[in-house]
Amino acid sequence: MRYGLCTFVVMPKRWLDAYGWRRLSAHEEQAVAVCYRTLGRRMGITGLPQTYEDFELRTRHLPHHRPHGKLPAAARRGHHAATEVRD
Repeated sequence: MRYGLCTFVVMPKRWLDAYGWRRLSAHEEQAVAVCYRTLGRRMGITGLPQTYEDFELRTRHLPHHRPHGKLPAAARRGHHAATEVRD
């Protein structure tokens, strides 16, 4: 459960950095970490990271993107749908 919680902290920021109209500020990054750390604590998850950077370290092996746009077809459809929402 800890790993899943870490992805909820890190992956949305990565998406926003790549496709959002602005990057999150350092204050916003830490606020997301505090929010999910609190949620995880209330769910009874132990050993939670303390800062955004700690959450990021736990998910560093996850790809930021695929080189040369070679995403699987399902991922391309999801990406297309998500970027249409923001436009």
